[in-house]
Amino acid sequence: MLRPAKMKKIRIFATSSNVPAVIKKLHELGVVEIRKFKAEGLEDGKPLEIFEDVSARLLKIRSIVSSLNIKVAPKKYEKSVQSLLEESDYLIKTIGEKVNSLLARKNEMEESLKRLNADLQTISKLQPFEIDFGTLSTNTLSFVVGEISEAKVEELKRQLSKVTDTFELLHVEQKGKPSLVLLVYNKGAPIEPILASLNFSAIEVPKNIGVPSSALSRIKEEIEARNSELKLIEKELREIAAQYGEQIATLYQALSIEADRAEIASRFAASKMVVVISGWVKEEDYQKLKKEMEQFSDSVFLEEAPVGHDENVPVVLENPPYAAPFEFVTREYSLPNYFEFDPTMLYLITLPILYAMIVGDVLYGVASIFISRWLFEKFKSSETMRNVCTLWFYSAFPTIIFGIIFNEWGGMTLAQWFSYLATWGLPDLSRYVAYNGLSRLHGFSLFFGITLLAGFLHLAIAFILGAIKNWDHHRKHAYAKLAWLGVELSGTAAICSSFLGILPSSFAMPSLIIFVLSAVALFLTEGIIGIFELPGLAGNILSYARIAAVGVVGVVLAEIINEFFLPSAANGILAIILLPLLVGLHAMNAFIAMFEALIQGGRLNVIEFKSKFVDGGGVLFSPFSLYSKNKK
Repeated sequence: MLRPAKMKKIRIFATSSNVPAVIKKLHELGVVEIRKFKAEGLEDGKPLEIFEDVSARLLKIRSIVSSLNIKVAPKKYEKSVQSLLEESDYLIKTIGEKVNSLLARKNEMEESLKRLNADLQTISKLQPFEIDFGTLSTNTLSFVVGEISEAKVEELKRQLSKVTDTFELLHVEQKGKPSLVLLVYNKGAPIEPILASLNFSAIEVPKNIGVPSSALSRIKEEIEARNSELKLIEKELREIAAQYGEQIATLYQALSIEADRAEIASRFAASKMVVVISGWVKEEDYQKLKKEMEQFSDSVFLEEAPVGHDENVPVVLENPPYAAPFEFVTREYSLPNYFEFDPTMLYLITLPILYAMIVGDVLYGVASIFISRWLFEKFKSSETMRNVCTLWFYSAFPTIIFGIIFNEWGGMTLAQWFSYLATWGLPDLSRYVAYNGLSRLHGFSLFFGITLLAGFLHLAIAFILGAIKNWDHHRKHAYAKLAWLGVELSGTAAICSSFLGILPSSFAMPSLIIFVLSAVALFLTEGIIGIFELPGLAGNILSYARIAAVGVVGVVLAEIINEFFLPSAANGILAIILLPLLVGLHAMNAFIAMFEALIQGGRLNVIEFKSKFVDGGGVLFSPFSLYSKNKK
């Protein structure tokens, strides 16, 4: 589980006449990722001859599927390519042409409805003017309709009188809106600058409007008629989908499969007689592939090809189902390459623990369970949120355990809760509580030291994994990782003994000696660059101090909330008001602590921890398969 699945690089040699059958078999098996292959003396592969014919039909059938909103589900078919082409030609000619005709009519109706609805909206505004707009334009007169501020109507009249003697202005006040104005004027009068200066908003009057009230009745009838026709078209399309949907969906899928099979040949290398297929297969599937290829007798030959260390081998992460949310983190943030460790199962341990150390409260841990489940149901359709919420749910249980260790129950110790409940008349059980817990607030120095030790242990595991990864191929890099481990071990021991008092003072001098020796080893393996990066390691370890800082802030806020909002019997009726405030503020504090714990725990794992042994750059295994483009 700490390594990706073992892969084999393979080559398949097939005679040209057997290529379609081999492609079909590989597609059905779905265990081989086919890579582009080139070799001296061989030409680049080309799609099979049927590719253009199949692609052309597929494009048209896809259009029908989209137009009729047909759902395509995986379904086995047993038809020859020629049968598929003939059937698709028939459907395209009959059903396709009918669908296209209906869609053209539908688009026409929809465009017409848009225009009619726009006209309806405009003419509705013009209803106050119960006149025939068709009579307003003559050889000498023109008109304009629009909206203008009521305060500017008189100014408009005054300005117009300066440029023309022939005009008629009607206006209607609209409550809460600018006034509606109809201006009839002598053609040629320079009214445009006047209208612009007064922010006159013109309304485009539809042609052949006539009297607005009559036009409204006519347009409503036209809208109703077009809506009825649109419903008939949609009904006819639904009937076609119901009658031919399954046939079209099956045909679409079959053509898609044949197109994939025809196109994949472009990745091969070929001569006149032989085709070479290169790719990758999981080691556990190699024998099954070999058995299937042997059925072609001497016309197909399978061999295992050598794998170079720098080769881009596809990655298959093999983790149990319960580790899915942690594998999601691995995949989304720099997938390890084939030769590296898979950190998923380590995340399964470290992410919840770091979360728990930050939140560290029993009641907040219980709240984490319910909040994460609620969010999971709410965002079930989102893969990201499903995984985050599941990770959150897992983290709630170690949070309860750490809450018991810290003796934190909603910002109070268990004894404090019993004492508080006694003020409400319940028996005082605080004297029976013998365990005071490891207080993060009052024992901050100890808790701070524990977080640094946790950081040391976390990074030590990373350096050890980094050394193991490089041991066989880059021994010098492996020694460098061990040197970093020595620097980390000795530096942490020196700080814990000299400054924090967690370790005996006698550890200081040996730690310093080991630190110097490790720094020398680091210089010999990584040069001066390694020495310059020493402060960076100190920063990495100190990054774990955020566990203590964020955690203690949450404790302080919880205590402040209890101090001001915890209801007592002396509060009387005020207690009824204080209780929901107390719960609400604790919920807010808990949510902030949980959010920070997810962010900070994720950062420490993905950046400080993972970067020490994972370079990334891995590519997920993507086999040539009938129904899955990305097998796990």
